[in-house]
Amino acid sequence: MQRTHREAGFSMIEMAVALALVAVILGAAGMAFSTASHATTEVERRLLAQAENDRALLAMLLDLRTTNTLETDASDRPYFTIENHGSGRANAIAFRRTEGLNINVNLDLVTTLYGETIRYFVDDANNLIREKGGERRVVANRVAETEFALSIEGTIHIRVRTFTGRGRERIEVESWSSVTPLNGRPG
Repeated sequence: MQRTHREAGFSMIEMAVALALVAVILGAAGMAFSTASHATTEVERRLLAQAENDRALLAMLLDLRTTNTLETDASDRPYFTIENHGSGRANAIAFRRTEGLNINVNLDLVTTLYGETIRYFVDDANNLIREKGGERRVVANRVAETEFALSIEGTIHIRVRTFTGRGRERIEVESWSSVTPLNGRPG
């Protein structure tokens, strides 16, 4: 017996093909979402490391702006020195910055007044520490390394490497910056 009209609905084969297509589309969408999510997480971690890097550089650059890299005080002690901290090389600095001016009108003399020694170094917990007068303050976290160099013209070159994550998930960011201090001149 032959059918003269087709009944409404889909056949089993049509339903199977439709379900297979939906599964492929959902699988592709899931993969795209997973890839985008991973990329977003990596960008967020890189930005976090860069933010710590920027914090470290900014704090040091502001402090170093008013030091003196070219001269020594009356007792022949330099106002700025690069030091070795822990097992590192040229990874810490000690300096005194300009705190004010002493003006002697009678002698027509202006002398620069320098404050207490300030030190920057990375501690064992990967924190960049600013130390002044025995007081320590964490300036930035997750700092892997700092390195300093001094040019003959008195410019201080600073390299900071920060990180976020551990193991295979670790992301590092490195930045260089330079500052030429006022070297005893009023700002």
